[in-house]
Amino acid sequence: MPRSVAKASSQGQDAAQPAVAKRIGVIKTINGNIITLAVSGGPEVAVTVQPSARVLSLVPGEKDLKNATPMQLQELQVGDTIRARGQASDDGKSMAALEIIVITRSAVDAIGDQIRQDWQKRGIAGPVSAVDVAAGTVTITTSGFGGKKTIVVRTTKSTIVHRYAADSVKPEDAKPSTLPDIAVVTSYVPAANATPMAANSRRRKSLPAPFQISRG
Repeated sequence: MPRSVAKASSQGQDAAQPAVAKRIGVIKTINGNIITLAVSGGPEVAVTVQPSARVLSLVPGEKDLKNATPMQLQELQVGDTIRARGQASDDGKSMAALEIIVITRSAVDAIGDQIRQDWQKRGIAGPVSAVDVAAGTVTITTSGFGGKKTIVVRTTKSTIVHRYAADSVKPEDAKPSTLPDIAVVTSYVPAANATPMAANSRRRKSLPAPFQISRG
């Protein structure tokens, strides 16, 4: 067969093979081997898990699949976060999945509890009374048995600032922010599960507060 004909035939076969796609989202419903996946910023995807598909569980923050744990499809639950990999339909609304990577909701909740407990032991929180972007400082006021105290939080170039979502106090929903975004609080009524600003100078953590400052 001429080389040019063989090349054209090979290209035609490659074009006929659908590309492997990935979808990340939260399980909305499970019906047998069909998962309805709620994808952030996109339409729901009907994921059909193929009989030969592998299902692996990862702990939050882990990226190496070598540390994943095999699990059964029947163990998946509504609310779990998954990454489905396989062949998607042309409209992107369905997928034949060959691999499912799972971060269970219970694992996410456990990490969140650990973060909040660590924050209660190490962190300081209070309304912001001053922000000096040039000096890299944020001044907050804390209240305790000894009365009110003013504390200056000093930042560096490696300091990390997070801002919590307006509709969520979950650590995993916090978004990267900057020091100039922090505003002085003119009136402050503490909420049961949140504070106007939080600072943690020891380690990078997402905390149940609109702002969080931590050392990278």
